[in-house]
Amino acid sequence: MVDAKTSESATNTQGYRQIDPLHPSSPLAMPKSATWNGLTIEHHLQPPAECTLHLPQHTVCILLSDCQTERRIDGGQLQQNHAESGEIIVYPAASEKWVRWQQNAEFLLLFLDPALVTQTAEELAALGTIELIESEKERHDPLLLQIGLALKAEIGEGTAAFSSLYAESLASALAAHLLRRYTVWKPTMHESISHHAAPALRHVLAYIHNHLDQQLTLAELSFLAGMSTYHFARTFKHVTGVAPHHYILDARIERAKSLLRGGNVSIAEVAQKVGFFDQSHFTRYFKRLVGISPQTLLRQNSKNVLK
Repeated sequence: MVDAKTSESATNTQGYRQIDPLHPSSPLAMPKSATWNGLTIEHHLQPPAECTLHLPQHTVCILLSDCQTERRIDGGQLQQNHAESGEIIVYPAASEKWVRWQQNAEFLLLFLDPALVTQTAEELAALGTIELIESEKERHDPLLLQIGLALKAEIGEGTAAFSSLYAESLASALAAHLLRRYTVWKPTMHESISHHAAPALRHVLAYIHNHLDQQLTLAELSFLAGMSTYHFARTFKHVTGVAPHHYILDARIERAKSLLRGGNVSIAEVAQKVGFFDQSHFTRYFKRLVGISPQTLLRQNSKNVLK
C-alpha cells in the first residue's frame, strides 16, 4: 500500500527528469529524495546549470538560497528573475519547463500526483475541469514553504517508511492548498461533520491501538472510516483535536512507557512493539516527547521495584 523510500539519485523515481550542467567538468550533486503515495520530494544542492522537465506530476519548487534564474514554460516568453530564499514556483503537470540558474543553488522539488489533486477537488465539491495555473513569477507562500521543510526533515531523519501517514497528510494538505491558491476556480469548503463520524472514528481508534506495531497509512485508516483521505484527516482532527499522525505517535509513546514500566523487556523490543523504525529512532522521539530517555525510565522503574 505504501511505497516510501529515501535515495540519492540523479533521476527521480519516475525517470523523467533531465538536467544538463552549464559546465560539464563540474558534475551535478546527487539529490536526496523520499517517495510516498502520490508524493515525491527531492532536495538539491546544484552548481550553475540548466534543466528541462516534462513531468506527469504537478511540481512545486521551493528555493532555499538566493539565485538569478531564467525560465521558459511551454516555449513561452523568457522570464528573468532574482529569486530569493523561501520563494515558491508552481508548475502544472505535463507542461514543459526550461530553467537556468547562474549561481550555486539549493532548492526542493515536490512532485504531486495529479490524481491526488483531482480526488481532493472532488472531496471539496469542485465542479468542472480543474486547471492548475503556473506561477507567473516566484512568490512567497508560507504554507507551501512549511510543508516543504517538514518533508525535507523526513529525508534528514532517514525514516521515510515510518513517516508515511505524516507525509500523506501533508500531501493532502498540499493538494488542497494548490486547489485554493493556484487554480482557475475557487472550491466551496464543507466544514460540517457527519453524524456518522463518531462511530466510524471509534472503530478507527480501536484499530490504531491494536496495530501500533504496524506502519499505519492515511489511506488505510480513511478506508476503515469509510471516508476520503482528505475528509478523514479533517474529521479526525476536528473530533480528537490532533492530526492522525500526532495521535498515533502519542499512542505509541504511551504504550512504550507502559511496556518499559512493566520491566523484563529491552528498549529494542519496545521500539519494535510500538512500530518505530529502530531503537535510535524510538529513543529520539521518546526523549523529545517525554523529556527523559527510555534508559532513564527503565532505571527509575528498577529503583522503584527494589524498594
